[in-house]
Amino acid sequence: MFSREATGLADGLPSQGIEDQQSKHMALIQRLTIDHSRLRKENEALRTENESLRHSFSSLRRGSGGI
Repeated sequence: MFSREATGLADGLPSQGIEDQQSKHMALIQRLTIDHSRLRKENEALRTENESLRHSFSSLRRGSGGI
């Protein structure tokens, strides 16, 4: 097993290294959450645009003038 000194828990409190890691992980999670939200919005906008273009193309193929 690891000694308390090796794990940074010699005084019974988390070491600064553990706190730094947790802080970095929380910042990463926050950034990924923001990126995920932005990508979902972009994806929805692209789906809407794609559907509109499909409709326009379909109308053109039918010869109705479409757009």
